[in-house]
Amino acid sequence: MFALLLVILADDPLFHARTASGKDVRGPLTSVSGLDVEIGSKVRRTIPVGELLWLRREAMTLPELPRGEHLILVDGSRIPFTSIRLKNDDLLIRHPDLGAMPVAVPLSSVTVVWRTAPDGEAFPERARRRLVGVRPTRDQVHLCNGDRIEGTLNALEAEVEVERDRKVTKSRWSQVSAVLVAAESAASAKGPQAHVIVMPSEMSPGGRFVLSSAMLQRDEFVGKTTFGATLRVPLERLVRLEVLGGADVPLSSREALNFTHTPYLDENLRYGVDVTVNGRDLRLGGSWDRGLGLPAGTALTFDVKGFRRFEAMVGLDEIEGRGGKVRIAVLLDGKAADIGPRDLLGQPLALSIQLAGAKTLTLQVRYTERGPVGASVNWVDARLIK
Repeated sequence: MFALLLVILADDPLFHARTASGKDVRGPLTSVSGLDVEIGSKVRRTIPVGELLWLRREAMTLPELPRGEHLILVDGSRIPFTSIRLKNDDLLIRHPDLGAMPVAVPLSSVTVVWRTAPDGEAFPERARRRLVGVRPTRDQVHLCNGDRIEGTLNALEAEVEVERDRKVTKSRWSQVSAVLVAAESAASAKGPQAHVIVMPSEMSPGGRFVLSSAMLQRDEFVGKTTFGATLRVPLERLVRLEVLGGADVPLSSREALNFTHTPYLDENLRYGVDVTVNGRDLRLGGSWDRGLGLPAGTALTFDVKGFRRFEAMVGLDEIEGRGGKVRIAVLLDGKAADIGPRDLLGQPLALSIQLAGAKTLTLQVRYTERGPVGASVNWVDARLIK
């Protein structure tokens, strides 16, 4: 009986929570109320949403961002679908974790409907990333052959219909690469929300969802999406929960004060916002939605007045950084922080730096004897804590 109990306990998912005060709490997730969480077994710790930065499943890497047909919403959700249809001002989609019936997603909350990469695109994720955040004044249908149709989206199912100046243009869904939805004024979020990453399974493609509230029902994680649908998944498929609009600000959401790049030869490189140096998904222990991609020979400076701590996970990109070696440094008001110059080769480095009244924060990536080879560095989970 005792051996059986150990097996049962070993199967309980273990979670790691990070708080705004810099403390780490580990253990089974025992309760979720609104967006407050409770962790522990014998001793339980309640972490209110205003103190929680993120919660993640122990010993699990983040799944890849959706690659097949999916929606990208204004709030950052990335939701795969098995069917889609435009009805009035809503997109009706099916997703196994959102119930058996189609759910309505307001067209105003959608930025991209992704089907597949354009013909000849070597890196589909790069093509998709170029569309994220683009809000045209008219709806756009991007075809696989590179053509683009602009106007008002009237239908989307087996055929996609666009009207402009009383002229209707139709395309088969199989000819479409992506649909960009025209910008509309969206209501700002009231109170904190949670960005939740759900692991795929044999029955579901998983995805990224933004929730306004959540709870535990026995061994299920249940949340209310920002568009009103109910997400329901086994707790073991919950990979990460990150609080939005809480005690921290993503570094990639802030405008840099200054950027410098010293080329190794004659390259002219920029840094990536929520993408790698070359515009691909950020990969560091899985795929990240947000972060910064820096090449070697760069320094990126931010205003950090009013913040008390900087945190990030930094390392060579798992694809672009293979075989690379760089040295990183973090400067506060131009002076090296405690980590000092640090070689990066292999395991990522977790940073937590007290700002102590500093006005500026500078991220540096320096060349080593390997030069620019594989020198693509990701700063993910990068945040400023108030």
